[in-house]
Amino acid sequence: MEKFVSRVVVSGVVLAVLFVRHRWPNLLDVTDLILIAFILLPWLSSLVKSMDFPGGWKIEFQDVSNAGSKVTSAAARVSGLRRAKPAGKLASLLPLDSNLALVDLRVQIERRLRDVAEANNMPSSKPLSMLLRSMGEQEILPSEALSGLTDLISLGNKAAHGAKVEPGVATWAAEQGPLVLGVLDSLLEQSGTPEGAG
Repeated sequence: MEKFVSRVVVSGVVLAVLFVRHRWPNLLDVTDLILIAFILLPWLSSLVKSMDFPGGWKIEFQDVSNAGSKVTSAAARVSGLRRAKPAGKLASLLPLDSNLALVDLRVQIERRLRDVAEANNMPSSKPLSMLLRSMGEQEILPSEALSGLTDLISLGNKAAHGAKVEPGVATWAAEQGPLVLGVLDSLLEQSGTPEGAG
């Protein structure tokens, strides 16, 4: 009953603000509306358990899994690329939290991408987004694989900046991350560069 009354009061206040805003449009500006929102927030906390904001403040297991599958499935269709575990497992990621596991995978992806760039006579010091674009233009990797790598890098960046990452992502990174890295390692082998060089 108490929650119902709270909802009615909050709805009434919002309706009153809307009425005032439409009746006297110059009376309230954006700053006033923001302040009203802050006034209402403490009262709303009992009604709202959690909010997921647009823009990816939460990273779901399925997002990470889909991105990894893009890389490995595209590579499986290209002659010479493999889905194999590279030297150096990611088993050390298992005890870490999911944020750290995803960030670590992102760092290892970037290192290998820069090694692949050097092996293909591309300037590896470019910003990573430009490097990926150049790799796509030169068809070093299939577009689907580049899309998956771009997604994983983006998710790793969000994890590094505090996005909430689902717990299963650490296990995924330890088990499936080596398959993703194996695709990049096979590119290095094709170009005659030892794995992990650089």
